[in-house]
Amino acid sequence: MSNKFNNQYRIPSSRLAHWDYGAAAAYFITICTKDRQHFFGDIQQGVMHLSPLVIIAQQEWENTFTVRTDMALTMSAFVVMPNHFHAIVIIGDNAYNGGGGNMDRTPRKNAIPRKNVTPRRDAVHRVSTNANTKNDTAKNAFAPQSKNLVSIVRRFKSAVTTQARK
Repeated sequence: MSNKFNNQYRIPSSRLAHWDYGAAAAYFITICTKDRQHFFGDIQQGVMHLSPLVIIAQQEWENTFTVRTDMALTMSAFVVMPNHFHAIVIIGDNAYNGGGGNMDRTPRKNAIPRKNVTPRRDAVHRVSTNANTKNDTAKNAFAPQSKNLVSIVRRFKSAVTTQARK
């Protein structure tokens, strides 16, 4: 049974609690429109009729990879549906996830070096190995997110919303 928050039922997060969403990996994402409204078009007789907002979403998604060159992103397939957006984004080894370069983050206590890369003094992996400790260093807690999947999605959603309102 789902827990209640603010007197409403909610489902548990589908995010892996101690996975570093800045780690080099391929990620499948789905972003739904507010209230699942058909902002991007409608399907009539099996054919998708696109709204002008699709062009904004496509341009902003493609711009994500231009703006975030420091994260070694690779754009894979994406599709815009009437009320949601699917995409595969690949985060490569970069300075923020221990793949090399100059880190602009201070290594946290209990951080673990990444495997399969040349160990560097300042290259750390942000996943905690013990979820039951009080000093859990996982970055996926309720805290500011940067240089990870959350920040990519946040920037994309913000840019699409800003352009759509104009």
